[in-house]
Amino acid sequence: MRRHDPQGIPRAVRWEELVGAAITRRDAHWSPVQLDLSPADPQFRHRHPEMEHLRQFRRIENGYRLSLGTSNQQAPNQQGATTRVT
Repeated sequence: MRRHDPQGIPRAVRWEELVGAAITRRDAHWSPVQLDLSPADPQFRHRHPEMEHLRQFRRIENGYRLSLGTSNQQAPNQQGATTRVT
């Protein structure tokens, strides 16, 4: 999985490094859409220090959350892509 940051910092994570990935959002029309990543092992954090600012402590146990924006129109396509690959 690859993400190109608008500030020029690309991030890449191999699917094998994850036990799960999920799209989360509320049911409200313009609610935030987020990609939650659950690492497969404790060493993920050491291999990806560039993602430390995305680490979650309360909402996702030892996971990471990337904001994808607020458009509900994005979520169905992203959900399909995530479920096909995982």
